[in-house]
Amino acid sequence: MNKVLAIDSCSNNCSVSLLIDSEVVSRFESGVKSSSYLLPMCESLLKESCLKLTQLEGVVYTKGPGSFTGVRMGVACVQGLALAANLPTLGISSLEVMGYGATKKFKKQKIAIGLDARMGEVYWALYDNKISKELLLKPNDAPELSNDFIGVGSAWLEYEELSKITKIDNFFDYSPNANDLLSLVREKYSDKFSLDLGIIQPTYLRNKVAEVKK
Repeated sequence: MNKVLAIDSCSNNCSVSLLIDSEVVSRFESGVKSSSYLLPMCESLLKESCLKLTQLEGVVYTKGPGSFTGVRMGVACVQGLALAANLPTLGISSLEVMGYGATKKFKKQKIAIGLDARMGEVYWALYDNKISKELLLKPNDAPELSNDFIGVGSAWLEYEELSKITKIDNFFDYSPNANDLLSLVREKYSDKFSLDLGIIQPTYLRNKVAEVKK
């Protein structure tokens, strides 16, 4: 695929990247209400690139977990774009995007991803060339890890006990973004797009946990 739009709004930031052949152009907004800029950002990128929505070959997006509002708005935006132009889509875990991006940025293979889920909980996963099972857990329930891991994500700064429990001293506040999403998809998932609008769904780990406990 040579014309792909990538959308991320799972954290307090949102970003949009557009691949046209080998060139990538991007937009980025920060702040808790940044996801409201998503559609104008998409329109701006397409206009700047002299590209119509119908000329895209696909839309890829982070499907969560993350900010409930951001995840919902991102999914709604993708649904609207896909429906309007009959575009194939692909949703990728925000935690996998973080892990993949962190390996490139920090030159480390083993990544412990901790995204602040509020309410004293953490969206958690490990990344070592692929994503592990994603969990919603209390910081004190995180596993002890070897010192060849680094930590990434907002939870490492929010919960001091996370570093103590895991024995990880090196951690960074790192968020998912559309550029990393686009790179990941081009490298590993370029043949996974689908025209089925029914698969455009968010991932809410907290909801899943609540259902299991009933």
